[in-house]
Amino acid sequence: MYPSQENHGGSDQKPKPGKIIINNHDSLAPTFSNRFLKALATIQSKNTSKHRSGKMIKLASDISLASAVTPKKAWSRAILERFQLHLKHGRALKRVTVLNKKKKQEVCRGVESISRPDKLRGLVPGGERMDYCTLLEETADYIKCLETQVKAMADIVKSLCP
Repeated sequence: MYPSQENHGGSDQKPKPGKIIINNHDSLAPTFSNRFLKALATIQSKNTSKHRSGKMIKLASDISLASAVTPKKAWSRAILERFQLHLKHGRALKRVTVLNKKKKQEVCRGVESISRPDKLRGLVPGGERMDYCTLLEETADYIKCLETQVKAMADIVKSLCP
């Protein structure tokens, strides 16, 4: 039996087709790559500045990654929710976010140190709403997915620029 499959039957029985659970993040790469390349083609067709196209590429990679994983992951839902809010509210959301960041920075200057879990909550999308154990699980999954994203993007670059 493969390590990425969970056996729900007897000791040597094959798992039922509906019971196979795949935890292999390498299976994420083709889905991510396909969605990311489609998004890149859309971005390339638009006439935008280098700065704006760079932001659009980052957004496309984040959304491609979040939509390629299971919706049970809080970090992927947080990325997709943030994108939906961005579509709905546009620039107004960006201004509010910038103002909130400035307020947080002012508050943080008065505080000597921030706890490690709070720092981690700021790095993982949706982390501010997670308890500590969930935060650690989501962080581990997010890191694995980011590694897969980097490998897939490197493969795309290698294939486009030999």
